[in-house]
Amino acid sequence: MSALLEVRGARVRYGDREVLHGVDVDVHAGELLAVLGANGSGKSTLLRAAAGLTPHLGRVLVDGRPRGRLDVALVFQRIHLVTRCTVLDNVCAGALGRLPLRSSLVPSLFPRALREEAMGCLDRVGLADRAHDRAGSLSGGQQQRVAVARALCQRARVLLADEPVSALDPAAAEQVLGLLAELAHTEHLAVLAVL
Repeated sequence: MSALLEVRGARVRYGDREVLHGVDVDVHAGELLAVLGANGSGKSTLLRAAAGLTPHLGRVLVDGRPRGRLDVALVFQRIHLVTRCTVLDNVCAGALGRLPLRSSLVPSLFPRALREEAMGCLDRVGLADRAHDRAGSLSGGQQQRVAVARALCQRARVLLADEPVSALDPAAAEQVLGLLAELAHTEHLAVLAVL
């Protein structure tokens, strides 16, 4: 059985320094794969190459095809929520890549079906009761769970998480990692996490 996410021969250079030297990674549907290593060892560079955020040599395939723009969802160490907007609007933003432009300009124009889907994503991460709160009013662990819900709303089959728990206390970190593992298994996602 082929992997859902395949990285083949990833090579990344910064000037004269080669950071990645032909790295291969396979992540299957239902699997959470953690990349561990010392600072500066190229973990985040690998993730950014897999996401298409860093120029690289090699191939990245999702389900046997070259990675498309909407195939991969990202969860970053810095959560990147719009803190003045509601939790629900932040989750709806995960679907911006598949919305017509007129529906994506103002959160109040998000279609009802999208809002219902986003509520389902919030329910999956245990935060449906906070949907109408400002994102900035949540704790760090709750904000990271909102970021995961936003990634789910993107409908990508591959989830890349770059240091998703480094800024969280141990209890919140354990909760977020448990959530990523659960989503990999129950949603049949391929999850690649840098820790």
